[in-house]
Amino acid sequence: MIEEAQMIRGLKSDEEYTLHEDFAFIDYTMTSDITFTIDDSDKPAKVVKKDEITKVKISKADATTGEDQKVIMEDTGKPNETVETGTDHLLRGVIQDNGRIDRREISGNRDSIKRL
Repeated sequence: MIEEAQMIRGLKSDEEYTLHEDFAFIDYTMTSDITFTIDDSDKPAKVVKKDEITKVKISKADATTGEDQKVIMEDTGKPNETVETGTDHLLRGVIQDNGRIDRREISGNRDSIKRL
């Protein structure tokens, strides 16, 4: 991840430009396009792109029936009893095309689960 300012030279004044991200680093969400215009002053234009960690909020209840759902550990195939029913949990990671979340972490009131 690049944390220092980057200079782009050769942009023309009074032209509209778009900063577009083609990919995001693991654990981060792709940013929306940022459109900006270079003015006639001698001051450099400042465009800020903020990196956001991917977050998915889940609930352990079935959306249609309200029935409690269990978080199943991928490595053991058994339910994880440390995640409490009735609380929301945050997932961090990369959502794959098949809907699975890779390299994830769930945070509840008490515990963190490194792997489902």
